[in-house]
Amino acid sequence: MQLPNGDRAVLGDKLERYCLNYEHQKGKYKAFLFEKRLGITIANREILEGLYLKLLVKVKLNYIKSINMAIITILPFRFIPMLANL
Repeated sequence: MQLPNGDRAVLGDKLERYCLNYEHQKGKYKAFLFEKRLGITIANREILEGLYLKLLVKVKLNYIKSINMAIITILPFRFIPMLANL
């Protein structure tokens, strides 16, 4: 299934607040991996944001559900090949 209106997706502050935040209770583990494996931090978050936005339009989703007006998705991809194509 493709994400409906994926070309209009808005990530908001999710990357800064959660995925790249070393002080977030759950997100700090993702922040560590993004920095150590890919060199992505809050300072260059536009790399990760651009990747997510491209994927939302191109990749078929494995899982989708709605929680409190937000759509939760799991994108099946590998970062390294996708980063090489940016």
